[in-house]
Amino acid sequence: MISINTNFKEKNILATIAKKYNITLIYVFGSQVETAINILKGITKIPEDSMADIDVGLVLQKKLPGPKEIFQFYSFIYNELQELFNPFPLDLVFLQETHSVFQAQAICGECIYSVSQSIKEKYEEDILRRAADFKPFLKMYLDEILEEVK
Repeated sequence: MISINTNFKEKNILATIAKKYNITLIYVFGSQVETAINILKGITKIPEDSMADIDVGLVLQKKLPGPKEIFQFYSFIYNELQELFNPFPLDLVFLQETHSVFQAQAICGECIYSVSQSIKEKYEEDILRRAADFKPFLKMYLDEILEEVK
């Protein structure tokens, strides 16, 4: 299921990539969400900021490959998604490898692919619950780090 109104070609490309690599959910997030959505709709602009990239978060159906295979796995997915979002570089993240507060920020972007609505809802509900539990501890940790730096 593609949750945004994209043209037929982009729907097929996202679905093909997702199936090929057992991707359950694909999110775009960060400062370039609107740009990413426009690209998927066929509206491409030259980046005004040469440092701008598109943040893409993936949730996989299975565990990530081991240390020896992960670089190649990442590269394959990156290259295929990069073609879709060209001319912008990607910042590709395997969300299940990040902490829940980061994942909660990612799901505040746009889900551009989901295997099913029920899986998407379950994932988002779980992440928001975990992030709410973890956020106070993360804040306390970051405050302590900042205090040490002063």
